[in-house]
Amino acid sequence: MRCIYTGLVLAVLWGTGCGGTKDSDDDNNPGPGGEPGGTINLADFYKSGSRIKAQVTTTTDGLRWPDEWHDSKLKKPCTWETAGADGALYCVPGGMEYIPNGGSGYYFDASCTEGIVVTSEPVAATDFFVKRSTGCGVNPRYHTVGAEITTSVYAKSSSGTCSSIPVSTGFKAYRPGPEVAAGTFVRATVKQKQTDKGVTVHFMEGEDGSAQFHHVQDTARNTECAIQKASDNKLRCLPSGATTASGNAAIASVNSTCTEPAFYSTCGTPEFAVTFEQDRCGPGAKVYATGAKVTQIYGTTGTGSCQAHPQTPPNFTYYRAGAEIAAASFVEAKELDIKTFGRLKVRGAGMGDKVQIPMMLHDTQLNTPCAFMKDSAGAKRCFPTSSIFSTGTLFADDACKNPVGLANTTTCTPDRYVLANDVSNPSDTTYRAYNVGQQFNGTVYVSMVFGTGAPRCMQTERIPGSTYYTLGSEIAAASLVLGTTKVE
Repeated sequence: MRCIYTGLVLAVLWGTGCGGTKDSDDDNNPGPGGEPGGTINLADFYKSGSRIKAQVTTTTDGLRWPDEWHDSKLKKPCTWETAGADGALYCVPGGMEYIPNGGSGYYFDASCTEGIVVTSEPVAATDFFVKRSTGCGVNPRYHTVGAEITTSVYAKSSSGTCSSIPVSTGFKAYRPGPEVAAGTFVRATVKQKQTDKGVTVHFMEGEDGSAQFHHVQDTARNTECAIQKASDNKLRCLPSGATTASGNAAIASVNSTCTEPAFYSTCGTPEFAVTFEQDRCGPGAKVYATGAKVTQIYGTTGTGSCQAHPQTPPNFTYYRAGAEIAAASFVEAKELDIKTFGRLKVRGAGMGDKVQIPMMLHDTQLNTPCAFMKDSAGAKRCFPTSSIFSTGTLFADDACKNPVGLANTTTCTPDRYVLANDVSNPSDTTYRAYNVGQQFNGTVYVSMVFGTGAPRCMQTERIPGSTYYTLGSEIAAASLVLGTTKVE
């Protein structure tokens, strides 16, 4: 399955460059150049149709920024997924229960062949379930809710044992109904909209007139590519998607010193292997041809030692790196500012003379990327996004009074801000922002709750490769740009 996500940056990876930017505030051409005889504006990257409606965040300065899609007929949020027998893109409601198909889970029969759903959530007739195959290359299928099961059901364990169990109090079990009929979800096709110097840009076009950016294609290698910083410290469109395996030696390695990355893929045989960018100011990603498969991988423990992993996810295949492919052979992208709305700029990247991809928002007053998130009062604000994040559970003292944030970068100049999860509001996900304090090298403590007791403050291990910081003064939420979210 392939999901097309919106939110921050329209499905393109961004590696922040260190060079200058340029403004492109011409209202007659605020977006990328298009096919001969026309242009594509910012609004075209996220466009409502007659049924699929864009949820966007707007500001008083005229900014319109994507959030998510809504199916106005089904009255549900939806995401674009490759699905069904035809493998087309459909805008499918989220939050579905999964029907097992041979693996662990709940079943109707004693041989554990007919998967069912057991849930504590109320299920309405308008909800749909996803039925997945365990094999590669098989798209999910969707079924209506079937009959409720009031007798015992069967559960299949990870060892393959199938046993009868009663349905627990407060839970309900359902058989899947018929597969959903054609037209239940809106279908989209992918079409090429731009081309320039080694790349083409493709959009999804919904049958109802909705549209969204889909991907950039490297025409020389016939692969999707994502914009990120390459090993020559330039932004380039590097291989991504189904043709590409990813790797980072800190996560998985092919050697017992955890210095040579293992590249993993979940389906098929990848053609390229790409390292993760280590940090924003250091060397960028390297691209290799995919090497030989490996069956034993290694990883770094909490104490920093390198040990063999006892097992790997069953759907992951790992590879060594083959020959490195020169960074200069990939299409270069230039960081640029596409359009300004008050103190916020839409920042993106350009390739060739025409292609421009909007990618992120930049707060010119704080001089930092920002993203719309809820503040403690529930209002949408463009909070500074940061490599330093505070969960609200890590502290610099054994009384758990002085919180710390952590960053997964070690050599890059740290951000000046900390984005913090507001734990004082447990009923909703809200945020606070702080100026960064001093680097913290001492013992780290964690606040944990056991059962129904009060939180306990306990010493915890430092995460290898992470740097900890104290929190400075809070940035008032009211000083950040206010956004209004609506479904068009």
